[in-house]
Parts: sequence; C-alpha cells; structure tokens
Amino acid sequence: MKKILYCVLVLLMAAPPVSNAQNTKHKLNEAKEFFYHEKYAEALSILNSSRKLSRLDKEARLLIAICNYQLNHLDLALTNLLEITAEKKEPYPECWLYLGKVLHAMHKFDEAADYYKLYLRTIRPDHPHRQMVREEIRRCANGIDVQYRQPLAIVENLGMYVNTVGDEFAPVPSKNLSNKLYFSSSRYGNAGGPRDEQNRADERFGSFLSDMFSCSVTGGQWSDTAPMHFLLNSPQNEVLLDFDKEGSVMYYFKGWSLRRGEIIADTFKTIDNRTLNSTPFLAPLDVANGDNELCLYNDTLLIFASRRQGGYGGYDLYRSVFLKGYWSDAQNLGPAINTAYDETSPYLAPDGKTLYFSSNDSRKSIGGFDIFKSVYVQQAARWSELYNMGIPLNSAGDDTGFRLTRDGFTAFLASSRKDGFGKRDLYIAYFQEYLPEVEAPVVAYAPPAEKIREYDKPIIISQSPGFVKEEPLSTPEPPPAQMSPSIRPAAEEKPVAAYGPLYLDGSSSLDYSQKQNLDPIATLLLDHPGVTVIITAYTMKPGVVPQRLFRAINYGEEAAAYLQSKGVPATAIYMRALDGSQVGNTKPYVIEFSFVGTKNTDLNGTVPVLGEAYHSEAPGLITGKDLFYKVQISSVTRELTRPVLDEQPYPMIEKTPDFAYYRYTLGAFEQYEAAKAFALEMQRKGQSGAYVVPFINGKRADKNEAKRNAGNFPDLDNYLKG
Repeated sequence: MKKILYCVLVLLMAAPPVSNAQNTKHKLNEAKEFFYHEKYAEALSILNSSRKLSRLDKEARLLIAICNYQLNHLDLALTNLLEITAEKKEPYPECWLYLGKVLHAMHKFDEAADYYKLYLRTIRPDHPHRQMVREEIRRCANGIDVQYRQPLAIVENLGMYVNTVGDEFAPVPSKNLSNKLYFSSSRYGNAGGPRDEQNRADERFGSFLSDMFSCSVTGGQWSDTAPMHFLLNSPQNEVLLDFDKEGSVMYYFKGWSLRRGEIIADTFKTIDNRTLNSTPFLAPLDVANGDNELCLYNDTLLIFASRRQGGYGGYDLYRSVFLKGYWSDAQNLGPAINTAYDETSPYLAPDGKTLYFSSNDSRKSIGGFDIFKSVYVQQAARWSELYNMGIPLNSAGDDTGFRLTRDGFTAFLASSRKDGFGKRDLYIAYFQEYLPEVEAPVVAYAPPAEKIREYDKPIIISQSPGFVKEEPLSTPEPPPAQMSPSIRPAAEEKPVAAYGPLYLDGSSSLDYSQKQNLDPIATLLLDHPGVTVIITAYTMKPGVVPQRLFRAINYGEEAAAYLQSKGVPATAIYMRALDGSQVGNTKPYVIEFSFVGTKNTDLNGTVPVLGEAYHSEAPGLITGKDLFYKVQISSVTRELTRPVLDEQPYPMIEKTPDFAYYRYTLGAFEQYEAAKAFALEMQRKGQSGAYVVPFINGKRADKNEAKRNAGNFPDLDNYLKG
C-alpha cells in the first residue's frame, strides 16, 4: 500500500499547483508530507482548512478522497471521487483506481472490477501498478463467487473500548479464562513514544511501535483494556505470539523492527526474581531469516511463517517437532498449503489436524489476506484442499490472526476491513454451528513427543499488572464438606421441594435466605460429579421481552456464582432464561432447578428432571419436555435488543459460567422438521445466521450428544440427517 501512495505522490508533485498563493502552496506541501508519513487525519485537516485546496485544486481533492478512504470514511471518499470524475477536465487515472478500491471495500465486486479495468486502460503498459490491479480484479471475481454462500458466522467489532485509530492485531484468547483476550497494538500512548523509520523520537511524523495488551468482557461489553507491565512492554516492538499448553509461559517477539529482534519465552517469576536479561525461545527460529507468527501446539509442535530461502515464495508455513529433548529442523508444509504468495498467522486447532491460516493468494482470496482452513488427512498423509472461510469472516481487507476459543462457537481475528476504527481492529466471530475441531482426540498431525525438559524449557518472568498467570483447565477439587458424611443428609432423602423455586421481585439481588436455599443443590452436585444443574429463570410479568429476559438470566448468574463459591465447578452449571408471562405468577421472576446426568446415580427418580419429575411454575411449556428444538439467532456478550425477541414465541437466553456469551434462541418444537421450517422463516426475515439446536432434558446438545441419545429419541435421526 505504501508503494502505491508513494507513486501517487510522485505523480501529484509533478503537476504544478493551480494556485500560486504562497500560503496555499505551503499548506499543500505540508499536507503531502503528512500524507507520505501515513498521517492521513493530519493531512486531511490541513487540506480541508483551505477552500482553494478542497474545492478548486485538482491534486488536493484527490488527496482528500484518498485520505477519507484510508480513514475508513468510504461514503465520503466515494462522493469525493465521483465529483472529480464527473467534471469535464480529465481526472488523474488514480481516481479510477481508488473508485475500485472504495467499491471493493464495500463488497460491490462487479462495480469495483469495472473501475479497476478502466484504470488499466488509462495507464501505460509498463506501469508498476498493472500486475497489482490485475490481481485485484481476480479477487473481485472470487468475491462474486463467495458472497452468496451461507455465512458460517456472525462477526462483530470488539468496540471502542478495545480498538483505536491505531493498529490492533494478533489476538490470543486466554487459555483458561473465557472472558479474557490478549493482543498487540500500535497506538497512542505506547511505551517509547512516536518514532521515525530509524527509531528516533519523532513527535511530528513518527509512529508508535507495538505493545502487548489484555482486555476482558464485563456485562456484555469488551473493555478493561490495559497494557502489560512496563518490564514486558518497552520502547521496542512487542508482539504477543502464543502461550504454552498450561498458560504458564508466554512467547512474544521483541525488536526494533519486525525483521530485527528475537522471540522470547517468558515464565512468571515474581518481579523480585526477575533479571534484565530475556530468555530466548530455544527453537529453530531466526527473526533475521524471516521467521515470525508462530503457533505452539501441545508444547511439542511449532508451526510458523517464514521467508527463509527454499520456500515457494513470500512467506511460507513451516513446522518443527519437539522429540527426545530437541526441536527438529524446520520443514515446509508443502504446496498444498504454501504458494508463491504469502501464508501467515497459522493456528492449529485442538484436534491437532485442523489448520487455519491467512493467505493473500489472489487466485483464492477476495481481499488482501483471507482466512483459510485445511485438515490433515492422516491416512493419505496429506492436507485437504484449502477452504476459504467466506464472508463475513473474510473481507476486502486483510483478515489475519484467526484463533478459536474452547467453547467451539467463538473465534477472534484481526481485520483491516473499512468498517473499523483504525488500521486493523479486533473482531469476534460467533459460529452458527459447533466446531468439533476444538476437541482434542488422539493427535493426527502432531506425532507423540516428550515433554520439554526443564533445562530446555525457558525460565522466564513476572506475575505483573496487566497479566494474570493462566490457571490449568482441570476441574477444581470439591472443598471439604462442612458436615461429616455420617451426619450429612443423604441426597435420596431430599424431597423435590428442597431444590427450589425462588421468587424474586426484580428490584434487588438474591438475599441471604435465598442463597441458603441453594446449599442442598451445592451438596448434591459436590457429592455427584457428572450431574449438572439447570437453572431456569422465568420472567413472569408482561413488558419488553429483551430487558426482562436479560434481568432473568442475571438472576441465574447470581445463583450460579453462589454455587461456585461453595466449590461447584462451572461445568456442572447451566442457565437459561424464559418468558413465562402467560402464566401470570404473582412474582415478576421465578428461578427453578432441575438436573441432568442422574440416570446412573442414586439420585435417579428423586430429583427434578425435565420431562420426568419436573413440577414447573410455568407448566405446559414445550421447553419443559425431555426433547425439544429451538432456533439460535445470535450469540453475543451483551444484552440483545432485536425486535424479533418480542415478535416470536419462546424467546430464551442460555449461559454457562465459563462461557462469556449469551446465546439467544427462538421457538420451541417437538419435531425437527417444524424447527427447520421455523429456522428458514427466520432467515427470510433477516436472521441470516438462524439454525436449529436440539435440547435434551433442557440442556443444549451438540451432534455427538445427539448421536448418543438417538436410541432414546428417534426424532434426533432427522436432526442428524438434516
């Protein structure tokens, strides 16, 4: 991109300015200097400050259009360019180029291709842009093919409390905290201040180097963005790369430029035990050789991008395996993955065989870098054909840094798409269907290997502000019982009434006595690992459904938090909020409790189970049956206020304590075909991501669970075939 801008400036500087006024000429030259240093906001402010420049000067008007494009003001840029090209005097050829770029960014691929072709017809045969523009035309053709595919996910910007007018990139989800994300950013206020290309302080034209940050989601909003400790961030570039399997080692790049530095492995000693020396990552990586952007799988397999000699061109993906105490020599992943273009930001899913990465291969991408997927076929010892993840995961910009979270429905990525706040923004993707590659079976691609020996595993640094050492994923051991086993009441002696319900007025939190009523549930769950409690919160009074449902799920979260304080693991708790206003209960909100996973325990038949021994405060609802289907329309980290929640039956919110997102579903059906028809209806009404989800005994089931239960529920065969 900078090469294109330089060529534009060379062209414009060759043309004499229309006005000879010294002040106007000075402003134009000053704006060009800011433009050259990619300070588009400053350049635009100067150009717009002069009417002679903004309305009468041909080159200034083109610069204004390009600045608006670079600042993501696509509508303004389009208006600027159309005004220029509508005039009788011949416009600069770059007007056609940027009309193509603006329309390409808007995903108007047909129109963009027409303007790109017009630009080719106006430049000389040996023009340096010719090959680049041909590739953009090819990407537009790819976009025309891809844009009508069914979207795999809904993609949302993480928002203004995370993203800035700077550059946010390289997202890495927390290993164990579903509400936390780490990333890197070049933004105002970073350590070291703005610097020029020789890394000298430059307040006027300099740019900030990158630092490492964390953020978290609270109340549905991504915020709490904070830089890592000053002993990690420095005046140099720091780019977070990955964590080890347990989250106890952080790997990051440090250097004055992306081609001059080292990759560091950082463990979490206390600040008092730190040294000034960094510990390099002991792997076959050489930044000077073009090695960067790594993914560490299971501490024994390293996949990284490199420009080293012997590849297929540009950046290629390589692998190295840790065996018998040593990292193997790097091996190219081969022509099924690598091309003459750039392949970057690899991510190997937990199944050990599903690889995501980004490539700017114009034969396959719709923008710059697109996200692709390939699966290693062990029997054939080869990678499957590359699959473009499509729109909206990909865009006309650069889409990189794709990483899944362990819930199987969510991913993060960085993108330079033109609906963001700055150069690149961080985005979250909510997939319509569960991605089984987040499960970790026997590894297919990464061979078994020894654990890294202590003297080879880097010894690193601090428990510091801005970074919390990740805890292992293992389920915590239940705390000691408050009563001895001999005097604790047996679970089977508990009457069903001992497990709720709770009645709430909507104005306050759970009180002390209500929390005490949850103690028998905590005891039951601690005594019976594998049993799950379903917390059903009903909103019983008429009103705005989205607000009432969200208040109900908040009550469910309070109950879940109390159970967790008693030692109940998050995996044993499932929450849902439902509309029960048709019942007309005297209390605005009611919380009920039922259980899943009791059949092979001494609890069978003694506790409430949906579809069996379940006496609901909202009787007769389909959502009280042992099998029903619903249609998911969204998964978000905040309250959803779509009108469809008031317009359609059975709106519901689902939540689990270890998952930061609220899943919204509509409808409730006993037969799959009826649910499928409803999902299609929702898609026609604008809910493009609507899809069917089965619920067994009140809890969401994935396809594996559906297969296991098909013998008990024959209609699940229809779901599995559909």
